[in-house]
Amino acid sequence: MRAYIVIVALVATMFAGLSRSAAEAQTVPPVLPAPLITGTVPTSATIALLNVTRDAPPAEVDASLALAGCEAVSLVVNDNGTARLYAAGAPAFANANVPTLRANSSFFVLCGDRSPHAVNIVQYTCASGRSFIAHVQQIPGDRVILELEGHAIELKQTISGSGTRHVSADGSILYLSKGSDGTIQQNGVTTYSGCTGASMNTVSGTISYLEKIALPVGATWRVELLDTPGCGRSGEPAGVAVDHYER
Repeated sequence: MRAYIVIVALVATMFAGLSRSAAEAQTVPPVLPAPLITGTVPTSATIALLNVTRDAPPAEVDASLALAGCEAVSLVVNDNGTARLYAAGAPAFANANVPTLRANSSFFVLCGDRSPHAVNIVQYTCASGRSFIAHVQQIPGDRVILELEGHAIELKQTISGSGTRHVSADGSILYLSKGSDGTIQQNGVTTYSGCTGASMNTVSGTISYLEKIALPVGATWRVELLDTPGCGRSGEPAGVAVDHYER
């Protein structure tokens, strides 16, 4: 009888271990592709020659450039010896003849002036350990760039009865958000659910006081966060934080 009980216990333990392994396998994040663009991406109005590390449609290259600080005006892509012009923001039919960029190929990009509108970066943690990042242009608020499974995907805002609704140009990706909650549908199937977002727009640092005297109890320090040239009106306060110093 004791041997039978021991065998049953071993079998139960083995099945429990298999169940845990299966559950852990479901939460393992996917293997992400390598960064798409190599080379120095300009962050001001200029022309640059860059490369792609893997096959990618022009729209993904455009979105990846935006995340790197380049608001692309146009791309010039080599199509078997013919230069094809991709106009950023143009209707799909206008760029229909621009092919997918092939791995390790080069392209020219014309970057324009950066948008003066603030971008709210939100990281979502979803069910089953999945996650994604949304770069939301706050004003006029009609553009979102998703960092999803190692790809950059640009979406435009559409009419929504509740919350906000953004969809990709080909309609395959739908991003829904309301408050701190977010959901993603891919080809009509909900693939990211139970997602809670947290803003990544934070600044941290250390303040050093060089004078060799102690500050009095209750002394305060003030930090002003200023826009830098090229990111709005230079020198304009973007926010003020006040805290107390205690010995």
